[in-house]
Amino acid sequence: MLLGVAWPYANGGLHLGHVAGSLLPPDIFRRAMRMLGHDVLMVSGSDCHGTPILLKAEAEGKTPADVVEHFHRDHVRALSRLGIGFDLFTRTTTENHTRHVQEIFLACQEMGYIEKRTQKAPFDPQAGRFLPDRYVEGTLADKAPAKQASPQPPAASGAGTDGVRFEDFQRLDLRIATIVAVEPHPKADKLYVLRLDVGSLGPRQVVAGLRPYYQPSELEGQTVAFVANLEPAVLRGVESQGMILAADHDGIVTILNPQRQVPPGAKIR
Repeated sequence: MLLGVAWPYANGGLHLGHVAGSLLPPDIFRRAMRMLGHDVLMVSGSDCHGTPILLKAEAEGKTPADVVEHFHRDHVRALSRLGIGFDLFTRTTTENHTRHVQEIFLACQEMGYIEKRTQKAPFDPQAGRFLPDRYVEGTLADKAPAKQASPQPPAASGAGTDGVRFEDFQRLDLRIATIVAVEPHPKADKLYVLRLDVGSLGPRQVVAGLRPYYQPSELEGQTVAFVANLEPAVLRGVESQGMILAADHDGIVTILNPQRQVPPGAKIR
């Protein structure tokens, strides 16, 4: 049995909140499980990365490495005095920790669980670096007078408060598509990779969670409703170029089909 306990920051000594919240409860559980005859491994360590450590180092005129070294030793001494028995209490700066974290990150990236994004961040030209949010201090400027909202037409009977504007709905490019091939997703047991014929829009590939509800032979040749202008997304390492529409009732998923024969690529209005 593996108990993975939260890692306290190495920017200060352990306090009562650490002990009561994340250290004593797993130690009690560890002891109980061993009394019942289980083989238990309880692990944790000092978190030696992050803004809190940088702030502590700058406040004391030290390097982050000096701060980390001091408080990691302090953590180990405190745990020994409290009698909290970790089988391994390490730190995030060890070669072993670095190697395994990088392996996990690269595996997640390869499988499509991580995507690259950009964002704006405050930059200090004197220090020559971007600043974490904890470094930014000051007073917010007065807000400009809010613009008076233009009157909106009353919602239709039965409509909820989170309605979608008609203009926004019109941005969706809904088309008819034909499923020409179905393959199991190589990395997910609930997903199919569908090959679609969308007429003049050409072939498309879609990842869909239909595997628990349909056999491949039940899907091939089906005419379906398809959202054609979604931005491509990588799902478990496979690119999905749109979405087919389906209904979910009492846990049963059913794809939507037109009642009459319609050619692939026809617009849904």
